[in-house]
Amino acid sequence: MINNIKTLCTTKQIIFLILLLFASLLMAILEFLSLGSIPIFASALIGGDLPERLSFINEIEIDFLDLDKSNYLFLGCGIVAALFLFKNIFFGFVVYFENKVIQIIRSHLGLNLFKFYLSNDYSFHLKTNPAILLRNVEGEVSQTTTVILRFLKLFREITILITIFSLLIIVNFKITLIIFGALFTFLSIFFILTKKILERSGKEMQFVRAQKIQHINQSFSAIKDIKVMNKEKYISQLTKKNIDGFEKPFLLVQVINSLPKLFIETLIVLGVIIFAIIFVALGKSLLATLPILSLIVVAAIRLFPSFTAISGSLIAIKTYRPSYKLVTKEFEKLNLNKANLKKNLSPLKNLLFNKSLLFKNVNFSYDADKRLILKDINVEIIRGKKVGIIGKSGSGKSTFVNLLIGLLKPVSGNIYIDNIDVNENLKKWQSMISYIPQDIYLIDDTIKSNIAFGIDNRNIDEIKIDKAAEDSRSKDFIKKLPQGFDTLVGDRGTRLSGGQKQRIGIARALYDIKNIIVIDEGTNSLDFENEKNIINNIFLAGKNKTIIMISHNHETLKNCDELIIIDEGRILDKGNYKDLFTKYDFTKFIDDKK
Repeated sequence: MINNIKTLCTTKQIIFLILLLFASLLMAILEFLSLGSIPIFASALIGGDLPERLSFINEIEIDFLDLDKSNYLFLGCGIVAALFLFKNIFFGFVVYFENKVIQIIRSHLGLNLFKFYLSNDYSFHLKTNPAILLRNVEGEVSQTTTVILRFLKLFREITILITIFSLLIIVNFKITLIIFGALFTFLSIFFILTKKILERSGKEMQFVRAQKIQHINQSFSAIKDIKVMNKEKYISQLTKKNIDGFEKPFLLVQVINSLPKLFIETLIVLGVIIFAIIFVALGKSLLATLPILSLIVVAAIRLFPSFTAISGSLIAIKTYRPSYKLVTKEFEKLNLNKANLKKNLSPLKNLLFNKSLLFKNVNFSYDADKRLILKDINVEIIRGKKVGIIGKSGSGKSTFVNLLIGLLKPVSGNIYIDNIDVNENLKKWQSMISYIPQDIYLIDDTIKSNIAFGIDNRNIDEIKIDKAAEDSRSKDFIKKLPQGFDTLVGDRGTRLSGGQKQRIGIARALYDIKNIIVIDEGTNSLDFENEKNIINNIFLAGKNKTIIMISHNHETLKNCDELIIIDEGRILDKGNYKDLFTKYDFTKFIDDKK
């Protein structure tokens, strides 16, 4: 676990954890002193002597402090009160610091795991279920920090247990050994029997938690279909199955967690009674027995939460071990990724798009072992040209665009900007692109925040917002809304129509228009008139810019300088609209319903 901690935590966080371990040792010492003061106080209270095994304390206190019997009681009260007060204040501080450190670690793990997933390339997200990522960032990180917290508690309670054990050994060696031996024997047998059950339950909960998140997300995303098709009952039954699948192993863990408490409580109470019976059987007077009996009772009261915390910590560590291992593996990938980036770090090429964009012998497959989606692509796009891309559905148009904007990487071949590979400075290349996708994603925020996506509200340029709304022909409908640009659009833009959402997406691209404008069927939800006017506005705004667009609209394509025809993953031809229209049957490549 120590090596894993190095993987998961920063150096500063590890220092905090070490400080907490030292604090646990101090707490054990304070526990020893505070409990050890009980027989002294009881002895002073009844005016008797300490038991034989502790009689040396009697002599030390009286001779060293030179106190008479009348002041001994007051001293005893003061010592006990001071020790318990200081111990509990210190304990409160340690608990606060412990939870603060765990909070820092949880934030660190969650944020860094999220950033790691976010930094992965687009192909990673195509292959990975987002429910798994959400589960890892939220649930698995939380369970991992629970393991760390429980380990700290385990260490603390074991050190306290050792000090109490040492104190009771001084009082009565045999009986203490018997009771502690019985407790440890029970716990050992119990955890040997439940070890595999707990780990299996932890894995089941981990698996079902991801399924549950995925199912709930999908259900709310498909709410329109569920309503229209009257599938509420069916979906609810599936959800119940997922919830029950999680609750079953969770219930088992809770039952196992409660069993040690029952046994420990019974054994400790029996131990106290046995102590009392033995002292009475030996003919000890109540006054002579009281100091030791008071120590045993207070120790028993303290032992119960310690043993309960130890058993609970062991159960939690075993149950959440799969989560701890999973997050550790993810951070090993994260750290390896950082190390590789640092190792392969070379000066970034200064990309300047002054001449052309060139695809050279580019091949692409979503899985390296499967069929190629794009094959032997060789095409050049000159800076400042307006280029249309056409092809029948499934021909590879969107894949071509995703390669162009750097979301995907070729399995072979290269993409060059002025003879420099775009992957040598991909972020720089992407910073030159304004992108209008087919499916516009709107966050649950205002229209203004969606147009100026990723910009703090305080830094939004109102003039640019107004211009982008004007060019995307969304200003008129926004003005009619009661809150105008401050209107909340709902999750994924549910309060707007398809055409309105698409216009907001276009405004987003036009808010900070770049040198290259890429449109991946970004106007397909618009009526003919709106599409025509918006495309004209884009062409006007991007007069000296490079525009690359997928479209099925003949009128739009006629305005392009050249067209690229993609057919079955290959470049079929390239040329101007007039020449290609006379050469090919465009109905095979364009589904123009407008």
